[in-house]
Amino acid sequence: MKKLLSTLGVIAILGSTISNVIANDFYHKTLEQNNRSIKLWVIRRIQETNWFCVPTDIQMIFGYFNIARRQTQIYNDLGGVGENGLLINQNLVNYLNNNIRPVNQNINYGLVQIHTNFGHTRSEQLLFENYVYESLFNNHPVLFGYSIENDGHAILITGININENNPGETQYTYLEPADGAQMTFLGNEISNYIQTDGELVGFGEESDFNKDALQIAIENEKIDKNDISDNENHEVVRIQLDLTATTSATTTSQIRDTYQKLTLNEFNGEIYLFTWKKIVTDFSFNFDHLPNDIDKWVSPLIEIESAIEEIGGAHIDGHISAQVIFSHSSINHLILTLIIYVGGQCWLTGNWPHIWFMTGQILSFYKK
Repeated sequence: MKKLLSTLGVIAILGSTISNVIANDFYHKTLEQNNRSIKLWVIRRIQETNWFCVPTDIQMIFGYFNIARRQTQIYNDLGGVGENGLLINQNLVNYLNNNIRPVNQNINYGLVQIHTNFGHTRSEQLLFENYVYESLFNNHPVLFGYSIENDGHAILITGININENNPGETQYTYLEPADGAQMTFLGNEISNYIQTDGELVGFGEESDFNKDALQIAIENEKIDKNDISDNENHEVVRIQLDLTATTSATTTSQIRDTYQKLTLNEFNGEIYLFTWKKIVTDFSFNFDHLPNDIDKWVSPLIEIESAIEEIGGAHIDGHISAQVIFSHSSINHLILTLIIYVGGQCWLTGNWPHIWFMTGQILSFYKK
């Protein structure tokens, strides 16, 4: 990807005559971790041409795992042609895994596609924060690519300093391949980069941020930590959410007076507390306080374990209640993010449900 002028500052392109290694930056491979701050020490490199940002980032990732590889070799290995630069795609991810796993079998790089103007909302900033934190925690420097119109660039995220109260103030440290500089940006500046689209290459094969995921950012009133203990008891959070939902139905013939059954052939629910993944052991949803005129479109109950009624209609508003039970955890973070992935097809229309916006608050906390 060719270098562009970042909205966070103009960075000069350095020519290939300059050494591509920062002489005083030969750090031992170490991990600095303090509470919710992580820094991976990576040998900094400078791109040899102005279209070698991606090969340079890969070279730095390889260097973190003590693998020596020239930028030109990386560019050629990935099918680079002329001054076109490289695409960040699954082929690149496979290249990373195939070359690193012989020296570290725990490596599991994956690709996340990021949609246009991502990063404006708190929930999107939390998704970005969660993915980067989990990647760095698992010793995966994160390749961050972004594009504006027909141009693009890629940097390497090596550190994170999380703001527990506001993901927009979370600070990310990255290495700029254009000149080898170590720089930072904040969570509320993510959208400055992703004006067209973007990619993250980090730990695990996470779902794309723009897929049909129910993304809920819940701001919680402060919970007294003295009331919570790390014991064997289950902990339960009850959540009340304001709901806006839609489906992919485009014609009235797709919206029937009777409920359309949707059989779930896959379902995954995860709860994030301070970005540590806690697998949900049990939870339930039910709609409440819905407008009277949409009874024919909405089932009063969604049963996760078996089958659910499809949310029909182009647009509905209402409330949803959720109860989440999880084990062996301690709530000490003011922001709770619940991400639910629902898979399956309607037997009649073949449509997948889309749930776009959710806001809400924690109603209560208690021990089971």
